[in-house]
Amino acid sequence: MRSILVALLSLFVLSAHAQMIEDFEESTWEWNEYASKKQEAIIKDGKMHVMSKTEEPVIVFCYAPLDIQDAFVLQCDVFVKKIDDEKEFGIVLDYQDDENYLAFMVKEGLARFEQWKEGRLVGNFNATIKLKEQKNTTVALRIDAEPERLKFSVNGMKALERRFLTLHSNGIGFKVGGKQSVDFDNLSIDQ
Repeated sequence: MRSILVALLSLFVLSAHAQMIEDFEESTWEWNEYASKKQEAIIKDGKMHVMSKTEEPVIVFCYAPLDIQDAFVLQCDVFVKKIDDEKEFGIVLDYQDDENYLAFMVKEGLARFEQWKEGRLVGNFNATIKLKEQKNTTVALRIDAEPERLKFSVNGMKALERRFLTLHSNGIGFKVGGKQSVDFDNLSIDQ
């Protein structure tokens, strides 16, 4: 009898786990795509293509089908034309608007956490990582979110951890800084 109860409980726990995938074949999660002469953030060839011809950052976002009060893992692959110490790219969490969000950014040798409130950078934490200058490469980004704790990994290596943060929004997205072109793909959320 006890083994049947354990089996049923295990089945319930396993069935409660969900994986959500955005394959960028279309705007499944209703991304805020846009394009201008100097910047674009559009779904193109099955990827979220983000490009800037200026130094101004580009943010593209959606409201993901996840419960921010529960733990989740967010992962994606990033195809980068050039990694160097000037151009950066990363994942946005807790997006409320262009002035209120969290971002985990990457560039050559550096991972950075940004916290923006009312358009002001109120949190900025850096960590060195093993990411060298490269051309035409893929970088795997991952965020493990637990209540009041975020862990950021780059290519399977822990880069940063932030504690005592509470998420307020299921807004997620991508951010690109510097003159560059980046493609985000294989976005998944496990919860």
